[in-house]
Amino acid sequence: MAYRVPRFLPIATLFLASLGLTRAQIPQARVITELTEAEQTKFVNETIAAGFPDDRADQMTMLVLNRSALVLPLLEQRVEDELRLQAPSKELIETATEMIAYAGDEQALREVTKLIAIDGARFGRLVERALDNALDFRNPFMVAYRGLDIGSEATSKRIAEWADTRLGLPKMQRLLAEAMLERYEQIPSEAGWNSDPVVSRLKNGVSVGLRQKLVDFAASSEKKKTLQ
Repeated sequence: MAYRVPRFLPIATLFLASLGLTRAQIPQARVITELTEAEQTKFVNETIAAGFPDDRADQMTMLVLNRSALVLPLLEQRVEDELRLQAPSKELIETATEMIAYAGDEQALREVTKLIAIDGARFGRLVERALDNALDFRNPFMVAYRGLDIGSEATSKRIAEWADTRLGLPKMQRLLAEAMLERYEQIPSEAGWNSDPVVSRLKNGVSVGLRQKLVDFAASSEKKKTLQ
């Protein structure tokens, strides 16, 4: 389900009119990714300035998911700028940060890491949001590995906490096994288990039972690939 940005600035229509834009001139969602980078940047900046109007929600969703390296830094910078104001807009900050987390990819975690450095208590929850959102688009543990590679202890701590609370589910165990298989190109050795960035950060380590489940899931995934 696409993330729907809320309407919170009643002057949005007037703002767009001041730019000489009408609803008919707003690019359709299906073609927004075909615009040039400069045009996409302009669209995002105008959308932020207009208060994320509803008639741009689908286009922003497409850009967040398909041009995250371009769009997410713009959103993060806008949040930083807003935080410097004497009376920052809570709604703008919440909308922009939720859109960052919605991408559910490495870029999302990079931008969230910047926000955690500003206010970890306020923005730390976005790590969990980003990894949960990743489930809709990709293996969240591959995103977790890349997030750990960022090198932020605060972000790494929250990734580990997320993994701890999710690995009780068989689906998540399978996804971790598949991510490990993709990362190491084989079922991890003893040394691999001990040094794995995710496993080594689990609060209580890996029980014998969980380890066996991961090995079984990895073996099953490897077998399926061989048969394809």
